[in-house]
Amino acid sequence: MLYIFDFDGTIADTAAGIVRTMQATFLECGYQEPQPEAIRTTIGLPLSRAIAQLAHLPEGEALDIATATYRRLFECIGTVGVTLFPGVRETLQQLHDAGHVLTIATGRGHVSAENFCRDMGILPLLSDIVADEDVVNKKPHAEPVLVLLERHGAKPGDALVVGDTDYDILMGKAAGVKTCGVTYGNHSRERLSAAGADFIIDDFRELLCKVRAESDKLV
Repeated sequence: MLYIFDFDGTIADTAAGIVRTMQATFLECGYQEPQPEAIRTTIGLPLSRAIAQLAHLPEGEALDIATATYRRLFECIGTVGVTLFPGVRETLQQLHDAGHVLTIATGRGHVSAENFCRDMGILPLLSDIVADEDVVNKKPHAEPVLVLLERHGAKPGDALVVGDTDYDILMGKAAGVKTCGVTYGNHSRERLSAAGADFIIDDFRELLCKVRAESDKLV
């Protein structure tokens, strides 16, 4: 099985750092500071799109400056206190040991995602990372999933997207892949369900139960 995990809000709890960085970015750039809940609803989108949505900015120099400001500030503000969600490390290890291919599809920059995974000790368990600059079309477009399917020679029926936002679910569905929503991240169970998640879990460790259930069906 090819597993395609979102990072922010699914693998790691980055929300507080993202909120702090976004608010600091808006303050430095002279824009009205967005509310934390408004910021959280944009987590999972490509960074420039999230900033554009929150600041009502069109594409252009102002948006580019704000995006660059966020990336600079994140390295000293956003990385503080980031942790894996409960059960993530152990579950990834068990899936890896069982022979599954583990990958990440994220709107985060590639270097940032790779550094986080290295620092948290899960990089050796991952076969691939597709990040913001690795694709032309971002979530919820299917391209990140299609790239991973092609790279690993997997069929849509042999893959699962796991994410905390409806952007992840819509991305997976657009690629013809089954999807799993997690409720402990940034979007509600209702949003995940409305997006068409095939199943929804409240704890990352529940993925192991799903794997066993699917294996039993094949016996």
